[in-house]
Amino acid sequence: MFSLLPQEILHTPRLTLRPFRMEDAEANFQNWDSNPKVAEFMLWDPSKTVADSRERIGEFLRDYTPEQGFYVYAITQAGSDEPIGCVMLGWIDSDHHSGELVYMLSPAAQGKGYMTEAVSALLDFAFGKLELNRVQADCFLRNPASARVMQKCGLLYEGIMRGLYLGKEGYEDLFVYAILRSDWEFKKERESKHV
Repeated sequence: MFSLLPQEILHTPRLTLRPFRMEDAEANFQNWDSNPKVAEFMLWDPSKTVADSRERIGEFLRDYTPEQGFYVYAITQAGSDEPIGCVMLGWIDSDHHSGELVYMLSPAAQGKGYMTEAVSALLDFAFGKLELNRVQADCFLRNPASARVMQKCGLLYEGIMRGLYLGKEGYEDLFVYAILRSDWEFKKERESKHV
């Protein structure tokens, strides 16, 4: 019988993924939540004040919980407790054992492989602990860096959803990527042989 688990802290060699706290609002605002470059590829507007960031965290804590099929993590660097981004496994379908990924990262932290590391850790949780069968993600066609993260994490290209969202620049086409549990198991096996 499938069941959602409590949220646990996830660790990688360089990162800690932990639940958000209200006191993260200032760092979120400064590092990524107010940045138009981050919001450019999301369906929400950047926060204009720290109070806006606090409200967003409140939504995470109230409306995006494991009981509701969401695992939302603040991304912090090892040795620091300051959030540099966010990664979410959500919209978990307990009947079909599937979920979706969403992620965002401070521009100052981009290009260092942090998001690939964070997404990989969340996939390990999704397939290893939650025992999901499928995880998918999508991104605007004009965001190839996000597509590269998906590819590096073993997600396979499935196609384009045309005109799916009405975004800031009109109707947006999205790349769709997904990884199955069998893909993840094969990837983990290959990695274990190259250690």
